[in-house]
Amino acid sequence: MGFREETEKLLVEDLKISKQDAILIIARREVEGLISYPNAKGKLMECIDAIENEFVEYQAAIDAMNDSRHIDIEARTDVTLGALTTMLDEQSTKFDEHAKNVEGKLQALQEQLAQHSGGVATLLRTYAAAAAAKPKGPGKPAAIHSIVVTSKEPTDSGEAVMGKIRDIVRAMESGIKVERIWKAKDQKVVMGFITEEERDKAKKKLAGERKGLAVEILKNRDPLEVLKGVSKDIGDEEVVRALRNQNGELFGGLDLEDDRLSIKYRKQTRSQYTTQVVLSTSPALWKRITEAGKVYEVHVQCSVTHNSEKIRDH
Repeated sequence: MGFREETEKLLVEDLKISKQDAILIIARREVEGLISYPNAKGKLMECIDAIENEFVEYQAAIDAMNDSRHIDIEARTDVTLGALTTMLDEQSTKFDEHAKNVEGKLQALQEQLAQHSGGVATLLRTYAAAAAAKPKGPGKPAAIHSIVVTSKEPTDSGEAVMGKIRDIVRAMESGIKVERIWKAKDQKVVMGFITEEERDKAKKKLAGERKGLAVEILKNRDPLEVLKGVSKDIGDEEVVRALRNQNGELFGGLDLEDDRLSIKYRKQTRSQYTTQVVLSTSPALWKRITEAGKVYEVHVQCSVTHNSEKIRDH
C-alpha cells in the first residue's frame, strides 16, 4: 500500500469521512505544496473545486432519489477520482523533471561564475604586480651619427641630391644601414647612422663616387629636457644655479665633459604664474635627470620630461 492509500485510510477511519472526501483532502494538500508553480496550482485547485461540487451534487441526488443510480454515481466518482489521481501523478513527475533541469542549469551557472571570478582575480593580481613594479627610467639616448650631403653643382635641387644618394646607396654592397634621411635647407640632405663606422663608410663611398657630392660630418648636439612648473619670476641664471645647488645628487661624480647644462628657451603655458623651461644637457646628465623624474627648483618640486628620444644633430 502506497503513502497516499495509507493516508486515505487513516483519514477515513479517524475523521469518519467518506473515501471521496479523504481523496479530496489529500489532493488539496498536494496542490497547496506547489509553491513554485502558482499558475499550475490555481488550475488544479479549480479542478478539485469542480470535482467537490460534483460530489455535492451527486450526494444530493443520492439522498433525494435513494435509488439504484447510487451505484452508478459511486462508479462515476471512482472514475473521476482515479483520473484526478493520475493527473496529480503526471504533474508531480513533470515538476520533478523541471526542478532537476533548473538545478542543473544553476549548477552550471555557478561553475561559470567561479571560473570567471578566478580569471578576474588573476587579472587583478597581475595588474597589482605591474602597478607595484618600479618603472624603469629611459636609458641613455641613442646617438645618431650624421653627415650632411650637398651638391657641387649650384643648380642641383635638394631632390636631385636625394636622387644621387639613392643611386649610390642602391649600388652599395657593404650592408650599411641608414637610420634616417631627410632634406634640409639650401639643397642639403642629412643622413643619420647608428654607429660611427657606418657613418664613415657612407661618407667615403658618397664622396668617392663621381656624382659631384660634398660630404661633411655633423657634430651631435646635446639632448633636451623640459622642466615644468617653473615660476615665471625666476630668471634663467637663477634656474641653473638652483638646479645645481638643490639637486647635488644629479651632478655628483660627473666627468668634467659631462657637466653641461644650459637653458635653450621657455615654453608658454596656460598658467599665468608658471612656465616650462627647456634645458640642454649632456647625455649623462640627461639620463640622471630623466630617471629622477622630478627636481627641486627654488624649494619647489618640478616634474621633468625628455624632449627628444635621440641626441639631435646639427
